[in-house]
Amino acid sequence: MNLSIPEWATFTAEDQFTDPLEVIGADTYVVHATATGSPSAVSVILQGSLDGENWFTLGASQGSPVWVTNKPVRALRAYLDEMSGGNSPTVSVALLAL
Repeated sequence: MNLSIPEWATFTAEDQFTDPLEVIGADTYVVHATATGSPSAVSVILQGSLDGENWFTLGASQGSPVWVTNKPVRALRAYLDEMSGGNSPTVSVALLAL
């Protein structure tokens, strides 16, 4: 499976999730979070699930792309854990699944 989503989600507040995305057949993921509005801190957590109900952390992006390898999961979702400071900040998340 090769899946590229340049604009998977845009967050405007903390504690938001993307809709789950099925990625059966992939085991390598790259998540990249970029911000506008100059926030002082941003943390996007990539979560995986084997059943679509129970979620666990695969990696976190704080502005730099994060590679996760050899972790086959059924579904992925992104979670905006932290966004502070700035002027009306937004965080966009891109995903690559291989």
